[in-house]
Amino acid sequence: MATAQEAARTFLFWHLPAMYMPDNGLPSLLVCPVPLPLRVPLMRSAASCGQLLAIRFSSSKSAFQTQLRHELPAWVLVTSHCLREDGLVFHRIRQQHPCCHIIFCALDNTCPSLGGLDTASPSYPDVLCTVHELTECLVAAAKDSFFVSASLAALYGPLPTEPAATRIALTAISRAEKRVLRQLLLGKSSKQIAEALFLSPRTVENHKASMADKLHVRAEAGSLAAFLLRHREALLHLLDQDIQLPIE
Repeated sequence: MATAQEAARTFLFWHLPAMYMPDNGLPSLLVCPVPLPLRVPLMRSAASCGQLLAIRFSSSKSAFQTQLRHELPAWVLVTSHCLREDGLVFHRIRQQHPCCHIIFCALDNTCPSLGGLDTASPSYPDVLCTVHELTECLVAAAKDSFFVSASLAALYGPLPTEPAATRIALTAISRAEKRVLRQLLLGKSSKQIAEALFLSPRTVENHKASMADKLHVRAEAGSLAAFLLRHREALLHLLDQDIQLPIE
């Protein structure tokens, strides 16, 4: 039998067009607008992961864009219905918030084309799942892991090794900033970086501020460091390969 808390959460899912669960320091996930009948499986999965993720459902396209821009969620869930309504939804998300992780969830067996995107495109989603795999996918997201759907991977092709956030990071920043970035990833302080690269401490701080702005990382102290720590291995790998990918 459902507890009173579960019953209350279910009521909120059904009756509020946009529902916000307090984050309590949890990873955040924003769900694209979906008609009420199609929300049911999403609500079930979200309710089961309510203690793991701070989840918000968008009530409209305009609300979705506003929430994406101001809340900067770690994860964004896009459904096949949303993709049918807006074939450029992935591109729009990357424009608003380049460093989020995109989950694409197929609500039925008639999955639309992913906009003709190549898997190497920065606009390609980071995770694919079916509606039956959604709960497992969200649990993985709460652990900062990437769920792998064998069925959709076979349908759409393998996903890139590195998440889009790291690939976009290296296309957004300049050569000079990349040199500073590598030093940051190696754990160097601003003073140490200035000495190693023969720069002034102010120049190093300016490069860091510029990177934070280009990566849409929150301005609070430590936010850039948190992003770099989260993606350290992938960023170092891409820096070693010096991959240059165009931003669409």
